[in-house]
Formats: sequence, C-alpha cells, structure tokens
Amino acid sequence: KTELNFSMKNFIYDFEPAEWSYDVDEKILGDCQLIDITDDATGEVHSEAKKHTPIYVNEIGHNTNLCANVRIMHKNDRSVYYYACIEKENAMKKGDCVELLVDYGKLYENVRERKGYGIANLYGNVGDDSDRGAKLQRNFAA
Repeated sequence: KTELNFSMKNFIYDFEPAEWSYDVDEKILGDCQLIDITDDATGEVHSEAKKHTPIYVNEIGHNTNLCANVRIMHKNDRSVYYYACIEKENAMKKGDCVELLVDYGKLYENVRERKGYGIANLYGNVGDDSDRGAKLQRNFAA
C-alpha cells in the first residue's frame, strides 16, 4: 500500500495495523510503500499471515536485559525476511527454548508509546492508549 493509503486505514482501525506493517525501499506510484499484513475489512492480522513465524516474533523495545536474536533483511527492495541469529555467547543446548526477539528500531517508537513501553512512557510520564487524553493527543497532534 502507499503510505497515504496505509495511514488512512491505520487511523480507521485505531492504529492497530501499524503494529503489523513493514516498510520497503521500493516506491509505489512514486510514494513510500508499506507491506501491510492486516485485513482491510477488520484491521486485524489476516489469516495467511497467522500461518507464518514473523507475527510471533516479539520486540525488545528498550529493555536492556533482552537481546535481539532475529534480524530483518530486505531483499529486492520489496521483500522482508526474518533470520534467526543466535550469538555464540547465547548458544543453545539441545532442547533449550528461547523467545524470538527483534529490534524494530526508531520507526516502531510510536507503536511502543501506544502500548506503554516507549521512551515517552518510561521517562516522560506519557500514558499509553488506555489513557484517553494521551491517545487523543497522539491521534490529533499536529
């Protein structure tokens, strides 16, 4: 989707689709493009996406105790791939379980704030989306 189309959908569905979109380098109609894995009718993750690993990978956020073990790579300017990368010092033994974690970087900060674990929530006394005032401020700020 173009960034404009996705932004409208994101607003209609209360910013839930933002958690499930991926930016890519390829332009569409001269505009920024996003890969959107949510259903246009509901704004929820669509059934095909639920069959694949990436939606089950969690985000490290600003928790310094967590270590990203999944890397996101873009290919062909339009495809997004997730790769498990277990560092040698975090090597697993047979039978060990580990949570898959990724660092979405700065572009994900708005989603973190809406969920309550962004920098503004942790250090700036800003509420998450359950705080109506904070939510309205985010939704309608210039």
